[in-house]
Amino acid sequence: MKIRTVQIENFRSIENSEVLFTDFNIIVGQNNTGKTNFFEAISWFFSGSTTADSMKYMKDSTREVVVTVEFVDAQHGANNMLNEGNKAKILGVLGDSDVISVTRRSSDSRKRTVRVGGEDRKNPTGFDTALNDFLPRFEYIHTRQFYEEFAKYNQKSAVGIMLSSVIEAILMDDPTYRKFMQNFDALFNSEESAVGNHFKNIGKSVRSHLEKQFAECSNVQFEVLSPEFSDLLKKFETVVDDGIETYASEKATGCNAP
Repeated sequence: MKIRTVQIENFRSIENSEVLFTDFNIIVGQNNTGKTNFFEAISWFFSGSTTADSMKYMKDSTREVVVTVEFVDAQHGANNMLNEGNKAKILGVLGDSDVISVTRRSSDSRKRTVRVGGEDRKNPTGFDTALNDFLPRFEYIHTRQFYEEFAKYNQKSAVGIMLSSVIEAILMDDPTYRKFMQNFDALFNSEESAVGNHFKNIGKSVRSHLEKQFAECSNVQFEVLSPEFSDLLKKFETVVDDGIETYASEKATGCNAP
């Protein structure tokens, strides 16, 4: 699934704009032409954070911020969902359509409206959770970040998140990989999971001992967490050979102190 169009109304310097996307897009422009505001509007669409009057066009409190994102290949995205309950809700809303439009408004930023085939669709119970599961992940990297922080190769860095997302998107079409994900979830996260219940029992046992040791505390919590499947796709490293084979993370910056 991918974005086809983005429509923005009344977000900071953008009064009204519609952008059509293709498979690969580069947005360029002079300073103060709205590039950052454009991407922050999309970021707001995904996050749903509270909209202050300062974020509205001309700081006019009477204006309503509206961001609509249209997605194509929606059937493919829905069929790749692992949670069967969420998948059923999305497919029920999509019907035979392969296009879905989602809108967020500042008047109720927690709510999103969905249009399919030019008609508003009534969201079934629990649809927000299903929609979160269905929509692609959006990673926005602000240029004010330090380059060194951006370029780090680790699980939680921007590069790590984006690389793992790309790898996952490629693998999701492989039935063996999907089956592996389902088995992993059943092993660790299902209510019937012997491993998951064993983790819970260990946590309870350790907590009881900690409560005795720290009797003066009103509450002691201890939990054995199950592994996250997404972490399996975050193990990567870059090796460079400039006469000496070295991990990129171990390379010096090339700058010498005076």
